Amino acid sequence: MALPLVKMRVYFQFCKRSGTLCGVHHTPPIELRWAPDAVSFLMSANGIQDRGQLAKMQIGVGQTTIYRSFDEQWAGRVQIRMLAALSRWLNIDLPSLVAALVVDPVLEGTDDE
Repeated sequence: MALPLVKMRVYFQFCKRSGTLCGVHHTPPIELRWAPDAVSFLMSANGIQDRGQLAKMQIGVGQTTIYRSFDEQWAGRVQIRMLAALSRWLNIDLPSLVAALVVDPVLEGTDDE
């Protein structure tokens, strides 16, 4: 018998014979992606036009982290260090920043028809 545990999609499996916990099963990890238009708007509002300018701002992460996190159009894979640095630099709480700049992986594949 598998029982769901909150929204983490982690399931505990109980052994039939002993009735004890015998395993934990995880769903594959979710990769979070930037919402390029939202990131571009936020950067422009703060006087940043490209990754190079952002790297010169000394936001708390290195140039390599910035270039790995964003491509030329502000798309890319979200890195936790980058989120934390942007949150501190922009003085925006992390949940609000995530809501504004990260594509919802659950809704990403849905059709709006």
